[in-house]
Amino acid sequence: MTASSDLLVELKRLRKGPGLQAPGVTEIAGPLLHKLCGIVDGDGPGVAREKIIRWVTNLTSSFPADFRLTIETALGINAETYHRFYKARLERLAERADRESRTISRRVDEALLRLCEAALMTDRGDGVATVDEWHLRKFDALMRLDGATPVAAETLTIVANRDGLDEIDWSISVPDTGTAGPEIEVLFGAVVARRTQPSRQRYRLDLHLPDALARGQTHTYAMEVRIAPGGQMRPLYVFYPERPCELFTLIVRFAGNNRPRDVWRVQDIFHRDGDDMVPTADIVSVNKAGEAHATFTTLRTGRGYGLQWRF
Repeated sequence: MTASSDLLVELKRLRKGPGLQAPGVTEIAGPLLHKLCGIVDGDGPGVAREKIIRWVTNLTSSFPADFRLTIETALGINAETYHRFYKARLERLAERADRESRTISRRVDEALLRLCEAALMTDRGDGVATVDEWHLRKFDALMRLDGATPVAAETLTIVANRDGLDEIDWSISVPDTGTAGPEIEVLFGAVVARRTQPSRQRYRLDLHLPDALARGQTHTYAMEVRIAPGGQMRPLYVFYPERPCELFTLIVRFAGNNRPRDVWRVQDIFHRDGDDMVPTADIVSVNKAGEAHATFTTLRTGRGYGLQWRF
């Protein structure tokens, strides 16, 4: 069983009866929830309850409103739809949505599964869950193709998953252009401690943060990646998150005299799938400013999200 399915089992157990309002919530919450929510020995039910509520609230902050309501009602967080029995909470959701309880039950399972997908864990392949030290609340990228050389401006808002976080790492993959490597500059919010090149196309930065972050605290920093003069880039910008990312926005700005014939979204693709460069049905228009926009939520680690184009 994977860590994600283990967590889903724990959440389904937690939603039974009074849900999070149960007096023995410390014992009901399983080991993954203890780890993810920072529940430690000595935490009473009240403290454990607040930690789980804060974890759910933070993790679902970018979810659609109906997903948040479904999750909060199922777990017994939402006061307006609370009832001491899980079945009664489902009925209240069904009344609000004008749907049958059976349909709402399936929606709850889907919403809890999405919560698991966004949870701050990776599965190493041995069934053991590990929690990332930080994750991305928001990643904004602007790919400019209207200048002398391609330039990507990237602004990242991170969330610390532990106290005392003062250093992070970030990887950038740039296809080999046959010229010098890309110029990578931190614009604000961090200092480069070390830059390495694990492979011909991949660059890794170890970044020192201005101040240590507490668990749950956010921080924003920005970078600029510039292709060396004379270098060419492939007609795509695809982000493969190495850790959970809640929201990714991308703008590609084309030169006025060099507009692409087609631009299309790619989503949830494997690394080699991006090499096909076959237009999907999800075509994106280029506006009068020469820009193509795309937004992605609750990204899966190791999968690709972005835009591709052809001239």
